[in-house]
Amino acid sequence: MSSSQLIADGSSARDSHDTVEIDLSRSSIKWRWGCPNGHTTIEPTNGGIWCRSCSRASDIDDPHHHEVVDKRTGEKVPWVAVELVNGDW
Repeated sequence: MSSSQLIADGSSARDSHDTVEIDLSRSSIKWRWGCPNGHTTIEPTNGGIWCRSCSRASDIDDPHHHEVVDKRTGEKVPWVAVELVNGDW
């Protein structure tokens, strides 16, 4: 007998991630956030982030990601839940 498990994907308001505000006025903050592969060479795009290090890696097919990782906690945050404030990346 097989069992199936529902996995929240953030598409419903009930399972969406709380908004995470990243204050870019503090220079150390941008180094706290990275791509899912651990790089901090990220830049925001219209639908996520683009990682320069991923684009140069021969074993990574797509340098565009739809989530960022808090390197302090290890938490993955969907890009739609990120709000950049006080500057440019």
